[in-house]
Amino acid sequence: MDLLRALQIREVTPSQYLHINYSEPIFVQLNSPDLYVHPTLSQWDTQHFYKHHGEYKSQFKGYAERTDLLVNGIYWTEDLPRLFETGDTRDPAKFAPTVIADISCDVEGSVPITYKATSIAEPVIGWSRRKQSPCEPFTEDSVDVMSVGNLPNELPKDASEEFGEMLLQHVIPELMLGNSRLIEEATIAKGGNLTAHFSYLSDFVAESPE
Repeated sequence: MDLLRALQIREVTPSQYLHINYSEPIFVQLNSPDLYVHPTLSQWDTQHFYKHHGEYKSQFKGYAERTDLLVNGIYWTEDLPRLFETGDTRDPAKFAPTVIADISCDVEGSVPITYKATSIAEPVIGWSRRKQSPCEPFTEDSVDVMSVGNLPNELPKDASEEFGEMLLQHVIPELMLGNSRLIEEATIAKGGNLTAHFSYLSDFVAESPE
């Protein structure tokens, strides 16, 4: 977001993005209420969404028809619908993106044509609209996907400085309190067991080799 704003690309609202035609480059940032809809609830309920992901449907279709470049950075779990399905990419009129930067890099996840994580040496894979299968990138028929799983590691100085600043501002003062809700809720394991906030990892822990 900082980069897009530094480039002075015009930022618009979701409604403007969907209903106004611009002659200049624009971008929109989409949040959960913009991306997902519940079939019966008329008003957005964040807590309901967190607890009942599987009941929601993606409403990305309208954005897909008007988007050239998709930058995907959402948190995704298997009980959430994908932004789109592989078959949706077949028709360029209904699925316009030709380039996807899948920063989340959930293989076959929110972006189902992310069929593997890529490396810095070879960061881009291709998806054939016509054949509906992997292909070489940068062809007339391809949707090109950048899916580098460890992308933040390519900016070690920035990442270290930002992490350090957040640590000084938010974490160390909490550690000094002795009884901090922030530290409690961020603690993954205590006394050899997962804490209540991270109990959802129990299946993963059980399947991990000793």
